[in-house]
Amino acid sequence: MDAAGTDIEYRISLKAPDADFGKLTGSFGADRLIGGRGDLSFSLTVKEKEGRILPGGTDGMVSLRGSDLTTPTVDLEKVLSSYAATQEFNLADVGAYFIAGPLGSAALGAYRYGDLYYRTRGGQGAIRQFVSRWQIKNGIADAVDCALATRTIRVALKGKLDFTTERYDGITVAILDERGCAKFTQGISGPFGSPRAGALESLAGPVLSLYRKAERFAQGGKCEPFYRGSLPHPR
Repeated sequence: MDAAGTDIEYRISLKAPDADFGKLTGSFGADRLIGGRGDLSFSLTVKEKEGRILPGGTDGMVSLRGSDLTTPTVDLEKVLSSYAATQEFNLADVGAYFIAGPLGSAALGAYRYGDLYYRTRGGQGAIRQFVSRWQIKNGIADAVDCALATRTIRVALKGKLDFTTERYDGITVAILDERGCAKFTQGISGPFGSPRAGALESLAGPVLSLYRKAERFAQGGKCEPFYRGSLPHPR
């Protein structure tokens, strides 16, 4: 800890190789989300002035990784594999899985992750692999590697959480193909207290499909990967 007058800088580090996902997310008011155990680590520098943490005074890294996890109230494999046909919930709701554990209630705010449960009428499921890694600079958290995989489906998130203004900044959730390219995407914007889910974009949509399929054909079937992180596509 460094002190200069009324300015204080805290350096905090933790490695918990067998963290309880259920207790971790439950402590942030999201106890219906996920269960199992995994690796939690963070290394943060927090600045305080006159007894108050400065909004832009946090820097560092937060990471949560696990495998063979459970989703007690939602069968993600079922709802995601049939998403193209049903679209019965906001794809953006899946983003709560990446935010709840590492970053907690402040970022979730009024995030309606409960809609995923109510609109899909419950069920139980499993997440085979999970990673949520955020780099924080001046109070802004950047999703550098956020993805989960069920038995056959991989989902990823990218974008930023601005804790200085308490807003979602370019947060986007995508269902991926084998190459890491997005099959469906949906964004989240607005303040933490009243987030808005954007329009769903899909390569299977009638307008986007015609243009993007023609574009991919001209490029020899290539696409720009949405996700280039550490979690592989399920096999």
